[in-house]
Amino acid sequence: GSENNETAEFLGESKEATLLKTRIGNRKIFRSAAALGKSVLEIPQRDGKATEELSAMVAEIFIDT
Repeated sequence: GSENNETAEFLGESKEATLLKTRIGNRKIFRSAAALGKSVLEIPQRDGKATEELSAMVAEIFIDT
């Protein structure tokens, strides 16, 4: 929504923070995994979109840099 766009614009202008291209959805599976102290990649119940989003973020941070 517009709040996300405003935040992205603000962070894009920041010298202290780097805005990632990857977007993470607000998914129940992230909360469920966090409640177990795990990531969505570590729990048996899989959510394809959540796994894809997290994998893309990890790749952007650790591989694409």
